[in-house]
Amino acid sequence: MSRIDKHNAPSLTLIRFQNLMGALVVVIATELGRSTDYRWHCQGCHLTGDGHNLAVNRDGANEHAAACRALPQPTPTNQTA
Repeated sequence: MSRIDKHNAPSLTLIRFQNLMGALVVVIATELGRSTDYRWHCQGCHLTGDGHNLAVNRDGANEHAAACRALPQPTPTNQTA
């Protein structure tokens, strides 16, 4: 039986904010057995914040989105030649 930790547990995106340039800042919940780990992650600058509850992460993600000017990461294209 494998141990559930942050690296192999299923995650769920709960909230998405858009930064000043359009990149998403997402709040993610990860189930860790009887507890839930919350964190936020900017998909533009790749900054991540941790908090112990959803409200702290929601506020942190919103504050970051209001100030971050990182561009969205380019979407890879499937180029066949």
